Amino acid sequence: MTLDLEKTVNLLEDLEIEDQLSYLTADLVEYKSNQKFLDRLFAHESGKWTDIYNLCHDLNSISDNLKDLEKACQGILQVTWLDYPSNLGEGYCLIIFYLESLHWSNMALHCKTKLSEVQPKL
Repeated sequence: MTLDLEKTVNLLEDLEIEDQLSYLTADLVEYKSNQKFLDRLFAHESGKWTDIYNLCHDLNSISDNLKDLEKACQGILQVTWLDYPSNLGEGYCLIIFYLESLHWSNMALHCKTKLSEVQPKL
């Protein structure tokens, strides 16, 4: 089965802004190609809100979509992370996305220690 990229792009364009934001933020956390975003996010102090564009400005597939979304909703998407005590083990955190102009938010549970296990030791 092949992916019809044009059909997928048209489908995404037809989604509500909130749905597009949900897909974009999920992609940032899920895909290895967006690893720079996570590295930059975790370099910031826990609980400090940051303009998401500063963390993914050079991720071409994300930054173009982000600019379009922010322009359409006349707001700036912010992100922060918090340590999360979990029964699953150490190293879990919450990544929280917020766009004030729409009162939209999204949250992801992420394990930072799994990230460091995959990263090569320098």
